[in-house]
This record gives sequence, structure tokens and C-alpha cells, in this order.
Amino acid sequence: MIALANRKHLTSRDIKLINFLEENNLIITSELAAKYFYRSPTDNHKSALTVAQRRLNICCELGQLKRYRDHIDQCYVYYVGRRPSKIEHRLMITEFLINMHRKYEIVKFKVEFKDLESQYSIRPDVFIVFKFATKLVSALVECENTKTYSNEDKYKTIYTDYARKKLLHILPYPLWLICVSKQEPETTLKPLWIKSDYSNFSV
Repeated sequence: MIALANRKHLTSRDIKLINFLEENNLIITSELAAKYFYRSPTDNHKSALTVAQRRLNICCELGQLKRYRDHIDQCYVYYVGRRPSKIEHRLMITEFLINMHRKYEIVKFKVEFKDLESQYSIRPDVFIVFKFATKLVSALVECENTKTYSNEDKYKTIYTDYARKKLLHILPYPLWLICVSKQEPETTLKPLWIKSDYSNFSV
């Protein structure tokens, strides 16, 4: 009985995190995991971080997650499957989704949204539908760690067609454009700008 009690196993929160990473081909750090998946009921981040580090280690020991870091002074990055590329960009997407989950009721989201690709040759980093006040709204999201706002002309075409109600079968809800970046995007589209450190996005 004691031996069984001491056996390491996955918790429901572990499974939720693993599914999130696997289904969306994303990666995570213990800091980000602590903010959402292992969030403390009292919002004690230090306590949540301790839990996150322990649970992520157990997930690795059980073969459900892999981890790596380039240098000993860096934090581990956790993932499922093959070692990912574009680490910083994928972490930006993960952080955006976690912060949105903390602030809003998320109805659905899709990473690397492909439904506009055949017509507009673009694949937004995220398509998300969430509850804002009493209404459902949607957003096409770009997380930019090197540029300010890429594919501006393509987004202008999408937004024009959306305004003409040509995309209701794909984008049926009020549409926002969101850019997560260090610098404010210089574009006439005026997307909603979220600083990459989230200093202008309260959670």
C-alpha cells in the first residue's frame, strides 16, 4: 500500500498541460506553467512555481515531456515530441495564450491558423475566439520577436474582405487584429498592440 502511494503518476493538471503542448505544437517553461496550469488558489506565484517545477520534472521522468536548455544558467524548456525550432517565437505564443486564459473566457483557439492560407497566403500565429464583456469576439494574432508587424498588405486585404462580409464562413465574429511585440507596430491597420513584456496588459 505504501509503495503504491509513493508511485509517481500524472495529475489532471499535468495531463491538461501535456495535451495543450501536444495539440498545439507549443513549448513551455516552469514560469509560464506556474501562471496557469499550476496556478495557486491564493495567487502565490512562488508556491505555484515550486509546484510547477516539481510536476514538470515528474512528467519528464514518466516520459511524457522532454526538456532541454542551451546553458546551465538558463531555465529548461519543456516540449512533447521532437525538439522544436524557433524557441523564442513559440514561447511568445504560449505566453500570449496563457495570459488570455487568465483574463478571458476562451471559446476556442488555433495555433498557426491555416483557414486563410489558400486565399491570402498567410498563416496567423493564432486565431482565437473569446468572451469580451458580454460578446464573443475573434482575433488574428501575430507574435513578433524580430519585426514589428509582418504581412501588412495581406492583413489589409483580409480586413477589407471581412468588412465586405466575404469571410463570414471563416470569421463569423467581430474581428480584432492583435500584435504582440517589443515595439509598437508602425502600420495604418492599427492592430491592438500588446507589449511583449505584457506591461500594458493587466491580468
